[in-house]
Amino acid sequence: MTINKYGVEWTVELAGPKTRLYDPGDKKYVTIEEMYPSNETSIDPIRYVFLKQGKGIVFLGLLFMDAFFGPYISVRNVYKDKQYYLPQYQNFYAPELEDISDPKKIQWYRMLHTKHEKSMFKQYNDKYWYISITDLLQAKKLYNNSISGMFYESEHKQVMYVEYYHERTALFINNRIYNKLPDLWTVDDLYTLDKRYQDQNKSKREQLWYSIAEARAQHKPVRIVAYDNDKTPIVYTEKQIYGLTLPDIQPYEEEHSR
Repeated sequence: MTINKYGVEWTVELAGPKTRLYDPGDKKYVTIEEMYPSNETSIDPIRYVFLKQGKGIVFLGLLFMDAFFGPYISVRNVYKDKQYYLPQYQNFYAPELEDISDPKKIQWYRMLHTKHEKSMFKQYNDKYWYISITDLLQAKKLYNNSISGMFYESEHKQVMYVEYYHERTALFINNRIYNKLPDLWTVDDLYTLDKRYQDQNKSKREQLWYSIAEARAQHKPVRIVAYDNDKTPIVYTEKQIYGLTLPDIQPYEEEHSR
């Protein structure tokens, strides 16, 4: 899949079951199928994704669905035969990712963007109101973890947050948000009422993509500081070999001696 986003072209591929990952528990590399032997039959399968920019920059991430912004890849690693860890994870948002997303999460996302009655909210205390998202989506309780994950990035302390309440995933909002909600609301209204925070929070998780686009526009090499499993810093970049552009790992000290 090819996606034009953040000013450059990207390639997205689902990682195969033989992709090698580092198992911090056993402190060794294993394949995805070895780490998650029942993944293919799970109610919420883990979907690792390769995100590539050009020929030499390869990221590894997990595919998720956000209640406000739709499908995204949570990227924690650069990849060259094995993973190296970014100092801070980044999120790659693109509606085209629906093509490889879990169908039930797409359905939930669309249901959140349809109108619901404000009366479905119940008063929790003198500061907060809540609604069962599990019931709103007509989902079984066993999907609670999947549902709460859709609100992970949008949680805003003392404004809106998700907790388990009465064995269900419940969304809590403060009085200010509740009082401004229309009688028929969608999650778009929740986003609009907290837009400044939500946009800032999303933007800080997208900085790496804009930095790459800027480097490409200026015809400069992309250089990303990352860490190996021993937390030793390295520089992830590109190199040319026989006309091919490939990922390259350089010592971190080299970055500072230039």
